[in-house]
Amino acid sequence: MWCVNMNTFNCFLNNAALDINQTRQDHLSSLGFPQHPGTVLEVGAGIGLHTKFFIDRGCAVTITDGRQENLIEIQKRWPNLSSLLLDIEHSDDIRYLGEFDMIYCYGLLYHLGDPEKALQKLSTVCRGQIFLELICNTDINESLVIGRDPQGNDQSTAGLSCRPSRLWILERLKQYFGYGYISITQPNNHEFPTNWAHPSHRNTRAVFVGSKVELQNALLSDKPLQIQQKYMKGQ
Repeated sequence: MWCVNMNTFNCFLNNAALDINQTRQDHLSSLGFPQHPGTVLEVGAGIGLHTKFFIDRGCAVTITDGRQENLIEIQKRWPNLSSLLLDIEHSDDIRYLGEFDMIYCYGLLYHLGDPEKALQKLSTVCRGQIFLELICNTDINESLVIGRDPQGNDQSTAGLSCRPSRLWILERLKQYFGYGYISITQPNNHEFPTNWAHPSHRNTRAVFVGSKVELQNALLSDKPLQIQQKYMKGQ
């Protein structure tokens, strides 16, 4: 993900982007995460607009992005945090990063040409949970569609994209992390469908949790759901 002057960063700072960020984080908080103030690896962080969510909860955050331009802006916003360039698409081994209680990977996976390889690599530095949010295809079965993606600040670094099905993601999370879940509720934004047979937007997003330990959480399912509930903050 990337940018150079403030106009270039508009992809992160326009009203639609800020709105979806807020609903994503309201939703994640409603699921009870993070469960404790542990260590967090933020992957594909853009310019670091999600980071405050974890800082406010006492977490120690390492911020990464695949674009040098974005990393410079991250370092301006968060000069006291550890931040580094990480192109998950082209990094063969990321164990040099250490181990983390939580990995936060929102809005990145669908910009990759090989999402399975990325999940496998991320599993090697995770000792707790990975939180994923991405655009999926609407197939109820296990499938993965690879296509082209523009190369831009919040887009692909390699020019490829993917649209996995929800079952595809769940099976890969179970394979590499041990347990995989999808949230029963959806963030309160029109890109998160509640009826997957009749989505109202071309982008169909969902939220997943991979875990190294089994989770007992009534708001998580280990199977894809055709009907989900919209999370409304304050209800």
